[in-house]
Amino acid sequence: MSIIEEIIEIKDYIYLKIKTGGYFILPKSKIENVTEVQINLASLAEKLKINYTKELEWKWK
Repeated sequence: MSIIEEIIEIKDYIYLKIKTGGYFILPKSKIENVTEVQINLASLAEKLKINYTKELEWKWK
């Protein structure tokens, strides 16, 4: 059982949606090896059977 409900990646951030309704926000600019984190999170999403959504062109309106 996991508290992570969904993983959402946009251009500058990775959001881990938590089942309580909140988000854990990972700013890509602060991550030393973004590719490694992306691979590990994709693997985690597959293991937990949750969505890993990439919206790299997403912008605030």
